[in-house]
Amino acid sequence: LSARPDENAATFKSGWLGNYFVQLIKPKEKLNKMKTPAEMNPGSTELSRTSIDRFIKQQKRWLQLLEQAGKVNLTTVKTAISLSKWIRLRLGDTLRFVIHHNDRHLVQAEKIWEAQRSLAMSA
Repeated sequence: LSARPDENAATFKSGWLGNYFVQLIKPKEKLNKMKTPAEMNPGSTELSRTSIDRFIKQQKRWLQLLEQAGKVNLTTVKTAISLSKWIRLRLGDTLRFVIHHNDRHLVQAEKIWEAQRSLAMSA
């Protein structure tokens, strides 16, 4: 996100396709199941300290990118997506998607954590 500050950066208008993807991934009361594409699924690999360190590093980088995003026009700057090289979303929609995608994973993790806690308490 290396661009000069844009006076229109504070105004963002979501595109119809970006909004569709955001609504699709957004956590809901009852999570709709989504199949993870095989190339993006780590499978049943162990969670190592290296994986956790890499995740923390990625989150710090994510915060830097969000800060930089405040200096560009989130409506006119476009980003490619992993599903198709022909589809490009507005940067603001891409950021919204990633934020809600992360929220979805947090909700999943919290449910697992609560289930494990309940099992431990009933044992």
